[in-house]
Amino acid sequence: MVDPLTGLFDRKYFDEKLDAGLAGSQRTGRPLGCILVHIDRMEAVNGAFGRELGDEMLRAVSERLLQTSRREDVPCKFGDDDFAILVTDADPASLRIYAEHIRLAIRSAVVDDAERVIQVTASLGVSISDGDSVPLLQAAQAALCHACEAGGDQAAFHGTPARAPARVAA
Repeated sequence: MVDPLTGLFDRKYFDEKLDAGLAGSQRTGRPLGCILVHIDRMEAVNGAFGRELGDEMLRAVSERLLQTSRREDVPCKFGDDDFAILVTDADPASLRIYAEHIRLAIRSAVVDDAERVIQVTASLGVSISDGDSVPLLQAAQAALCHACEAGGDQAAFHGTPARAPARVAA
């Protein structure tokens, strides 16, 4: 259940935590948030500069996620160039701030080889549960699509227009 490249838990682990988190949320009435993270321009970097540099991007993002996540909010490798974080006891305002801190932490990462330096950026999709796992993920995925379509390097919250949120100072 651990991704060998990043050292983060994998999608299977995420799915198990999602089920447990939703059960806990329904039992306690406390909200559960989901943040999906997509590395911007990952395919272009892999195509132009090779998978080694792309792998460095994945490791850099996983390090930033570990640095910014609370102990109870375990980040997971969700897909090829995607990550997911389940956020317990999340309210919309604090979840927006948390997502923006994650975005800024990722933006501080750079990867390089002998010839180039690439700043890493990510798009984030954020949602809060209403007690159903499918809508939680679908809502986060829809928000992620909005962030990507709006140019990337931003966090979009489900139910808000695709525009850059107010920036939080680094």
